[in-house]
Amino acid sequence: MSERCGGFLLSLSTQCGVKLLAGGLCRVGYEERSRNDLRGLSRIEFRENDDIYDIDYRLARAVVEGCGDYVWAVGVTANLPNMPMSTGGVIGSPHRDIVSAEARAEYIGHGLYMRAFPGGPGCVAMCGGEYVLQYFEFELYSQDKKAEALSEYLHKQCVETFLVVTDGAGPHAKGSVILMVDGKRSHIGF
Repeated sequence: MSERCGGFLLSLSTQCGVKLLAGGLCRVGYEERSRNDLRGLSRIEFRENDDIYDIDYRLARAVVEGCGDYVWAVGVTANLPNMPMSTGGVIGSPHRDIVSAEARAEYIGHGLYMRAFPGGPGCVAMCGGEYVLQYFEFELYSQDKKAEALSEYLHKQCVETFLVVTDGAGPHAKGSVILMVDGKRSHIGF
């Protein structure tokens, strides 16, 4: 049986002026504490010569370094202009190794399964198994429609708790976080 979880959203800027959006799933009652853990993201320094790997790694490293064990999953998107490729979006458990998106579903603990598509979106869902995420056919949708399509797909599969994050930089990137906890949906975007 999966544990109940809470959820949180956060909008902030780094010291170098990059806008960030974050969301996550956590132990019930730890929503505000989890949000405060992610305020450390404001210390990330991006440079003009950062490549797509540097950007995503900096985001993921800051999440791993900042989150307590009550935070089960986090997604962050960064609004970085003039990037030639999709980047600026990470999702996963802050207590697991940092790896690039591979498009396969995997269990990350606490009843949560994750699937991150190269180029986005990424998703963590409290669902009955990885097959729920594995069967979503992301290639059927244009890049700017994938996150909403994934959200609708999960809702149709009766998944009531999930987090979806898109890249915030690159062609057609809009940067958004969709959060649903116990059937209540919230959304933030650039």
